[in-house]
Amino acid sequence: MKKSLKRLLYMSSIGIAAILSVQFLGLKPVILQGRSMYPTLQSNHVYIMKKHPHEINRGDIVVYDPLNFDLPYTKRVIAVSRDKLTFMIERAEKEKKGKKEKFFAGLVVNDKWKYEIAFPYYIQTPKKVQEGRTILKEFKIPQNCYYVLGDNLQGSYDSRDLGPIMKEQIIGKLLKNRSVSKK
Repeated sequence: MKKSLKRLLYMSSIGIAAILSVQFLGLKPVILQGRSMYPTLQSNHVYIMKKHPHEINRGDIVVYDPLNFDLPYTKRVIAVSRDKLTFMIERAEKEKKGKKEKFFAGLVVNDKWKYEIAFPYYIQTPKKVQEGRTILKEFKIPQNCYYVLGDNLQGSYDSRDLGPIMKEQIIGKLLKNRSVSKK
């Protein structure tokens, strides 16, 4: 009996120490809901988040409060303060799902980072696209703001719909793209 009580106290103290260490380091487990980050992140899996990160860069996956919704969102940062964003259509021969396409829509960040994306309903596509690029919309990200997109562009409600997010909305960023959930 005495041995089992000692073992219980020992294991409890280790558990408490682990919890306090995680809290002290600002780490928190989060359960991802939805498919907007698929295939990078899986719905209903647990990931580790660093709360209130000091530095946020392009490519980081952040958890933020979308202000008008109950649950936090998880999205990838593609543009940071003062980055220039250009929504455009480019004339190019591409093969997609066995069909040749002559045009594709995209987003350019600082004239170099390029994403093929689906545009939100409010950006009108022109009836005629000139040779090369046709710019639909161009703007700079405001100070202390970020432009975020889900990796599953067709199934994501993100900055294309809500606009840039403010630094104050960010709850944390994921440490790694690996789930700690049991498979």
